[in-house]
Amino acid sequence: MAVYKLFPTKDASLYSEFPSTNTGLDQILEASTYLKKGVPYASRYLIEFSTTEITDILDNKVGNSSFTTCLRNYSALVTALKTTSILEVKTVSGSWDMGTGVLGFSPPVENGCSWNFRSFSGSNAWVSTGSDSYVNPVYSQSFSYGNTTDINVDLTPSILSWYSGSIPNDGFLIKQPDSVEQDTS
Repeated sequence: MAVYKLFPTKDASLYSEFPSTNTGLDQILEASTYLKKGVPYASRYLIEFSTTEITDILDNKVGNSSFTTCLRNYSALVTALKTTSILEVKTVSGSWDMGTGVLGFSPPVENGCSWNFRSFSGSNAWVSTGSDSYVNPVYSQSFSYGNTTDINVDLTPSILSWYSGSIPNDGFLIKQPDSVEQDTS
């Protein structure tokens, strides 16, 4: 079985605490939650892959063979992981701009996507803050304390939808479940 690796053409983390800040050039992507003065904050990230590369692999390498496409993300640093944690992967609905910001830049860069906006801060707002995604499918992976925290999720249904043209390729949203992002305990 052949393995084909694609790398994202764009990515960015979105932070509810910094709703207009862009982080398109950060080296680390985050999907986390934390409390600050009793207020829950969340981060999540967007990634997008080249439709041209996906089409080339399916047309010229895979052909009529059966295949599986998986999202593999590797953990750089994991802290404060609960005994069991879940990450969700959703198909993004609508285009977004990566931008050139880094978390902590002063002044903050606002030329790409953020918690509130698809592109430049103040323009092209997400319908739902923190990005827009299709209701289905929702992919998920559970993590248990002491085991691997790398992401390995089968996304074949979304890749097939992009390939057939039934939905546009606007990438994926990786986040914790809403109940975890909004938890104040």
